Amino acid sequence: MVLAGVGGAYAWTALAGKGAQPAEVIPGTAIGYVRFDLDPSAGQKIAATRFLGKLPNLKTDGKDLDVKQTLWTWITGSDKKLKGLSYDTDVKPWLGDRAAFAVMPGGTPSKPNLVFALQVTDESKAKDGIGKVATAGGGSDFDVTTKNGFALITPKGGTALADLDKGSLATNATFTGDMSALGDSGVASMWFDGKGLGDFAKEMAGTSTGGLDSAAQLADVGRFSMALRFNADFVELAGITRGTTAKPKSAPVTGGAATLPKDTVVAIQVNGLGDAVGTAWPQIQKAITGAGGSDTLSQIANEYGVTLPDDLVVLLGKSLTFSMPDQDFANMGQSQDPPSIGAKLVSTNGKRAGEVLQSLVDKTGTDSFVKQKVDGDKVFLATTDTYLAAIREDGTLGQTDAFKKAVADGDKATSVMFVNLDKLEPTYLKSVPADLQEFTKALSAVGVSNTMGVNGDASFALRLVGS
Repeated sequence: MVLAGVGGAYAWTALAGKGAQPAEVIPGTAIGYVRFDLDPSAGQKIAATRFLGKLPNLKTDGKDLDVKQTLWTWITGSDKKLKGLSYDTDVKPWLGDRAAFAVMPGGTPSKPNLVFALQVTDESKAKDGIGKVATAGGGSDFDVTTKNGFALITPKGGTALADLDKGSLATNATFTGDMSALGDSGVASMWFDGKGLGDFAKEMAGTSTGGLDSAAQLADVGRFSMALRFNADFVELAGITRGTTAKPKSAPVTGGAATLPKDTVVAIQVNGLGDAVGTAWPQIQKAITGAGGSDTLSQIANEYGVTLPDDLVVLLGKSLTFSMPDQDFANMGQSQDPPSIGAKLVSTNGKRAGEVLQSLVDKTGTDSFVKQKVDGDKVFLATTDTYLAAIREDGTLGQTDAFKKAVADGDKATSVMFVNLDKLEPTYLKSVPADLQEFTKALSAVGVSNTMGVNGDASFALRLVGS
């Protein structure tokens, strides 16, 4: 355990960039932490330069954007009381490139136990500057402590820093292990402990709200870490969960979207809907009957010849994937032929799922343009015979450059959304303001993926890809 903690701390330090990090001055008992960094690792700087270089309109008057000054301009624009202060003389001389805030255990609803950490280039000027800004803004109910190049802002007379002498967050093996598993922490990151935040929420509210035990629910989540970071090809919001007590009922279905035809433009894969509906059915039933629809469910069951919730669980299945291939999107709706849309379902009972679908198609009168084929535990649907045949074959979407850049771990993902923006561009570019059209054209794809292990640990990523 000690060796794992030391290894995690070393890996986290290597990935976090040079210089002191806010976690080094935050007590190790923190239960939530959010960090912003304008001086990230060298790899992040190179990747950001390459990615942003693909996007127009990111420079102003030929000069690089000063993010700190831009933020100050935005703040003073929303708070007129700060108009009398100058960024160049009152802020720039002491403000560094990193900032964070942390949630500590304890506190009260009127005085939560929070710590704000601002990296400073001059501790003496920072104390004076923060005091000047606070006085101008009309607030001074806080303490400022300087440590290792950071100004720590805490509630006046509070105990947020009481445990700092026992170790910082940067020496917390759980935190460093989670952040090491996450990878490069990028230009912004966050970490929270579910149980700790659940207890904090309960303390702040004084009681559990809405009949739900928020503490227990957050504890089920385990610990969550997230980072906003750059790659030469995309900007990514990535996260992981670890230590969850909620385990999947069965092994997750993986790679469904990756096996679609290579000309797929839109793909959406969702896993576990059947289990989710089965688990939540008592609440769903209660909500429907409580709204005055006590006979609604029985009427639906009788009309469509289904048994609820069993047939709904079978129909939604273990994995459901929708897709659209490349086609004439600009003129869609103007042709007499239906657009090509398809779906494939992995069910616990393919035969019964096909029967339920056929009943729905017959009852709704959509049998003329909904084609269906059952193959073992899989059910395929499409609006044309041609596309039905295409999605029944294992395709190579997962091997295309656009999919690999947009979708993290596409062959292992349990849930996926993929959109090829280049192919859809004709449908929306004309509606984009003229000054943003070049920027919009530089975005080629967007992807979201979630990967879950059998132990409940999971990862996700949202990516925006540049041309």
